[in-house]
Amino acid sequence: MHAENPCCFSWAARQRQWSLHVEWMLRSFAVTLAALALRGESYLMYYVFETKPIETYLTVTWLSWVGNLILVELLLEAGVGRYFLREFMPELRSKLVA
Repeated sequence: MHAENPCCFSWAARQRQWSLHVEWMLRSFAVTLAALALRGESYLMYYVFETKPIETYLTVTWLSWVGNLILVELLLEAGVGRYFLREFMPELRSKLVA
């Protein structure tokens, strides 16, 4: 990892780019929750939609990652990152761009 890479949440934190840092931490959290999503989605597909086990597995392995990342990107576009900054880092309120 290069120090100039803005696609790394620790780099953004060291550069005090809190908005970028929060966005990357939320993406990281979404990927971390992929294991939980995989289990939940597999039960849903197998028992509710009655798919075959191999179809269920192939679908949810993709959906657990991609679905979580799409969801977090939509939430970031809706302003969830700015909300976390406002609520959990009130000393930065004056510095935030609306």
